[in-house]
Amino acid sequence: MKAVALCMLAFVLVGRTTGDLQPPERSYKILVLIPVTFKSHTIVFKPLLEALAARGHNIDILSSLPLGFKHPNVTEIYHDLMQKHKHLDDMFEFRKASAGGLEIFKDLLPGLAKDLYKVPAVKKLYEKRKDFDLIVTDHLFNEVPFITVAPPGMDHRQSAAFGNVLNPSYAPTFLGSYPLPMSLWHRLMNTCIHLWIPFIWRIWFVVPLVQKEISAYFPDLPPLLELERNQSLTLMNTQFSIATPLPLLPLQVEVGAMHCRPAKPLPKDLESWLAGAGSAGVIYFSLGSIARSETMPPEYRQAFLEAFRRLPQRVLWKYEGELEGVSDNVRISSWFPQQDVLAKEGKVSSPGGLIKLQESIFHRTPFLVSHLR
Repeated sequence: MKAVALCMLAFVLVGRTTGDLQPPERSYKILVLIPVTFKSHTIVFKPLLEALAARGHNIDILSSLPLGFKHPNVTEIYHDLMQKHKHLDDMFEFRKASAGGLEIFKDLLPGLAKDLYKVPAVKKLYEKRKDFDLIVTDHLFNEVPFITVAPPGMDHRQSAAFGNVLNPSYAPTFLGSYPLPMSLWHRLMNTCIHLWIPFIWRIWFVVPLVQKEISAYFPDLPPLLELERNQSLTLMNTQFSIATPLPLLPLQVEVGAMHCRPAKPLPKDLESWLAGAGSAGVIYFSLGSIARSETMPPEYRQAFLEAFRRLPQRVLWKYEGELEGVSDNVRISSWFPQQDVLAKEGKVSSPGGLIKLQESIFHRTPFLVSHLR
């Protein structure tokens, strides 16, 4: 069963690049667990799940965000516990926290794990757990094959759990962004991060606290670290041409930009507004789905308003609330059809995460980077 399920997923991935495949001889029951997630992470998951559903497989999804599936084979189970645990709402405060902000998870994950198992729909999933042929989950967190998807790309902690220990002399971490090739000082700092993050996450507080809550409900469950090592496959949202080339094991597969697609027509009012920029062009400003512009310190917000006011270009600003003092050349909204906007000619894309970088490259849009740390 394990080999069949893995082959099934491999065929789906190949089918997305080489054309449509015939439906399989039988459909499988797939459980997708993303109980703690962000909008950008669901963007990576969605094309994979759409392809699996289109090929006749039945999918149950447990998520902290509604994904908006309308396929009859997909059942979404949405919980709103993240509204109660709002530890990650203000990324501008998050960046000031010690331990690289990881202590935020010390408060978030144990409480969320405790509350999650009280949700009736989650209890029902647990009761029918043996009905599923395959489990797909976010890599941050067996009787069936166990596959993870890693939206942030390579995670050196997870890679080490597989036995592929990355060399810190050239392999960066998600908390360290040093120029390549690294200097001796950068290699020393990167080595410290390689050792420090697993210690904080796995040994000091995050995993032990979550393990305590889970063991209270499921005393016979194997340790979390043992479950992690039992993964059959991990799909990483990275691609060696736009990231550091790294040695990979057969179970580590790069699927970067899997979510990218050709542009769709823009809403008429937005299309008209962009066309009004003329030869000056347009700047698309978005901090992504995790960092929210409305949590920006007032002095930063005012600085951007003043800077945009002086520009000849028109500016699309993804802003989640009301904003006073917006100049005529700036249009704000809590949501824009990002890929469709990036595909228009004459634009520059500004800060964002890995998803936006991949989409900017796919749609050939110049990209300016600004680091929040």
